[in-house]
Amino acid sequence: MTQAPHGDVFAGIFSAPSSLVCGAAPTGAASEAEYLEIAVTSRCDPAVMAHALDAALPPGLDILDVVEARKIHQSREDGTLGYTEPDAHCLPQGVPKINMAPVPFKIVQTDKIVVLVYEAFNLWRQVHLDGRDFAQDLNPSWLGFSKGRWEGDVLV
Repeated sequence: MTQAPHGDVFAGIFSAPSSLVCGAAPTGAASEAEYLEIAVTSRCDPAVMAHALDAALPPGLDILDVVEARKIHQSREDGTLGYTEPDAHCLPQGVPKINMAPVPFKIVQTDKIVVLVYEAFNLWRQVHLDGRDFAQDLNPSWLGFSKGRWEGDVLV
């Protein structure tokens, strides 16, 4: 636990697996998907908090952004946040949200392609592994055009 400006207290670094396709990194493993959750007892300037965090954290842990929760909360008070989501209008979800949907999907892998077949909306996503370039005139699609490559035993 660290003392923040004006006597406020904050603590806790947590993985954010809800925003990832895979789970959180194991303890001790390098990760770029961490966020800091701060509970303060009084209002403080986000820039001051960012400076205090940078000073308190060890080298290599960088603060990218500090956002005041009150503004986020007020922007969501009317309860219409979900209405801007595609699936609220019977349209397919995009990537990565579709991978978090509570419906089954299947991954089919060959040497040249990985196909993700989603039960929801009868969708599939192809990840081309054959080194092809993006076409100049791609047709719009809900899940985009994906290409990947193997780096050792990791698909990127």
